[in-house]
Amino acid sequence: MTDVGGVPLRYLLREIDERGGDALPLLSVSIHSGVGRREEFSQDPHRAETLDNYKRCQAGDVVLNRMRAFQGALGVAPTPGLVSPDYAVLRPAAGVDPRFVAYSLRSHWGLGEMRSRLRGIGGMGAGAVRTPRINVDDLLGIKILAPPFSRQRAVADFLDGECQRIGALAAGFMRLTLAARRAERMHIEPRLIAAGRRYGRVKLGWYAHVLPGYAFPSSGFVTGEQTGTIRLLRGVNLTPGETRWSDVVSWPEARTAGLAAWSLRKDDLVMGMDRPWIKGGLRIATISSSDLPAYLLQRVARIRPYDDRLANGYLRLWLELDLFEHDVSHAMTGVAVPHISGSQIEGFRIAVPPREAQEAAIAEANASRWKTSKLEVAADTVASRLAEYRDALIAEVVTGQLDATTLSDVRMDERARAATEGDTAAVKSLVATAE
Repeated sequence: MTDVGGVPLRYLLREIDERGGDALPLLSVSIHSGVGRREEFSQDPHRAETLDNYKRCQAGDVVLNRMRAFQGALGVAPTPGLVSPDYAVLRPAAGVDPRFVAYSLRSHWGLGEMRSRLRGIGGMGAGAVRTPRINVDDLLGIKILAPPFSRQRAVADFLDGECQRIGALAAGFMRLTLAARRAERMHIEPRLIAAGRRYGRVKLGWYAHVLPGYAFPSSGFVTGEQTGTIRLLRGVNLTPGETRWSDVVSWPEARTAGLAAWSLRKDDLVMGMDRPWIKGGLRIATISSSDLPAYLLQRVARIRPYDDRLANGYLRLWLELDLFEHDVSHAMTGVAVPHISGSQIEGFRIAVPPREAQEAAIAEANASRWKTSKLEVAADTVASRLAEYRDALIAEVVTGQLDATTLSDVRMDERARAATEGDTAAVKSLVATAE
């Protein structure tokens, strides 16, 4: 990646290393959302015994996760707070808008500059190395365009507005998928409730075993996937209906003796125990072959029927009902991070009809789910197109290829429509068919 010219970041930012401050909120960095309170981004609560070694930042500081900055994990602190000791805190000089710097670094161009400066054992393509990180001195050697402060602020204001507009469009498509999932659950609910009236409801624990994850010590975690390690399924890897491995920690295979009970199998049900319900529903998924091998980490539960009297898919239908949340939410512990226990899951009452009736319910639910999945794929495609458009726009503006002051709202709307036109039409067609 070639520098666009301009001023080295070391003349615009300086590294700050101030530690401790228990009264300050804990902040984190998201690849997608920048800097915010940690509870906004993570289902796993903070577990450090002391925050004395955490770094302090001020509102307006640029904060980056050195291991994931090259993927966009950086932003501007909205408030004073504490961040991980491994993060970098960079304070802007007078006359520097931190938003302009953050946009420059998060652009395609800026991410490329950081990738070219990554340090680690071996190269980016090596399979048996720890995740590389960027050295702050190397980062500060990157040159960016540095127009007058008034111009930086105008560009940052423009990009703030456009990113907000693009985010609102993406959120609209997300609402469509959430509504479809809700309709899917409501479609199968009468069948399950009728089974409860006919066969009665018994405790889930009579037919299935609930196993909370093992407390693997974080000091032994290996970042990413490396030769000789096995992935650990954490709460962050669970979203409603699926597993996601974009953020992976692993465990050395040589240290797995005695841990066979926490080894996951195909078709196991896994559920997040901290903040189990989020906007999209219950954080539950079915383990597939592509998830394996993997071990179960604490604060995630594995739910496995004892025998074939209870089908995994049928059990999942019961757990995804609003009824499950209603029955257990009053007994959940935790305030900042609500927590459900294994015994509460086992105590939930389900109906267990003959196996053929269970399979019929699963088939009916799958038919409804197939329609929903088509809409989700189409909506995700639009969201991806919008993200690509946003990233291209940021790169054009911060490198001076596009003059933000000449762009009207009408022209910006035209550009956004052109970037997503075909995919948006596909979503509208699916919604019309469903209605």
